[in-house]
Amino acid sequence: MKLTTPRSAYLFGAAALAVACVLPATAAHAQSVRGRVVEATSGGPIIGVQLRLLDEDGAVAEALSDSAGRFYMAAEGAGLYRLEATHIGFAPVETDTLRLAFREALEVVIRMSTEAIALDPLLIQARVVDVRHAATHDGFRKRHESAPSVGPTRLVDFNDPEFQNALSVPDILRYFVPDRGCRTLYWDGHLVLTPAMDSVRMETPTNTLLGVEFYKNYFDAPIEMRHQNPYFGSQVLMEEGTSDNCSVVAVWTRDGEKRAVEAEPPPQLPATRRMAAEVSFRAPEAGERPGTLKGTVYQRSGTEPAAAAVVELVGPNGERFGIARADETGAFVLVAPGPGRYVLRAVHDELGAGTSDPFELPAGQAATVTLRVGA
Repeated sequence: MKLTTPRSAYLFGAAALAVACVLPATAAHAQSVRGRVVEATSGGPIIGVQLRLLDEDGAVAEALSDSAGRFYMAAEGAGLYRLEATHIGFAPVETDTLRLAFREALEVVIRMSTEAIALDPLLIQARVVDVRHAATHDGFRKRHESAPSVGPTRLVDFNDPEFQNALSVPDILRYFVPDRGCRTLYWDGHLVLTPAMDSVRMETPTNTLLGVEFYKNYFDAPIEMRHQNPYFGSQVLMEEGTSDNCSVVAVWTRDGEKRAVEAEPPPQLPATRRMAAEVSFRAPEAGERPGTLKGTVYQRSGTEPAAAAVVELVGPNGERFGIARADETGAFVLVAPGPGRYVLRAVHDELGAGTSDPFELPAGQAATVTLRVGA
């Protein structure tokens, strides 16, 4: 995606647009732009300003400023955008291209004037990752502050009524909406990959727990807990109604919180050697999302599939964006959250683990991937 605005062009009566501060996005949207519109001279709010957030294909969100001049717009994903503001009696404002990264929320102040002013329209002063999307104890506490008391999304801690007389996690979950037939379990923020460990941990006594989160729909869970369940299909499923759209349960323990406070390093995959990988980029196929990685994992020979290998998509700072289990042919599917720099890790019970060289996923592209574990 490429958007350009001539820097030499005068914005029609453009005004100063400055990022004032950064606030968290809503739990439902990973990227957003919000702020307020004020009169350039007096600083008073302007009511009823028409605002549009645009990508290269046009407007992706629209809003009107309220009585305090405030507005909010959710972006469709990470990428390049422009912001337009128009109001009768004021000169229109249009920004240069701005880059909105994954999980970023920007708050801006738009100053509109009745006269044309040639100004640099945008200054980004800070960026933030919304803690409410984090798979951490702090993220759980922030989510719990605004959690609904009923419905398909439930968050409870040891002070809530659901913990009374409960002996284990299933005793707590019986108060919640039934799941969708399959469940992805996170334990202190880490995905549980084996069904046997899942069953054991679900029977943990409640006196060792801090809280439990339940999301009936996969896509309602915090971003860092949206890994697909490797035992119920390899595709990241984003639409309601699909049969493999697993529910998400997150359990937080007192011991895990203590480790987090003491800054103990979280569990990681074992140290891995370099893994042979071929990544070729292409246009998405019909019905395929941009960022889709379709691949095959082979054994050292490059001809025999590495069935049941676990493949993980990892960001530049170690963020885990997706996990899939290869089928009997070695095939897997992962979906990246947006363009950027990634590596792939693969783990196989017999062949060991490996990590690919980093690759840059272009905007709007998909990829075909070939991996060889142990090579």
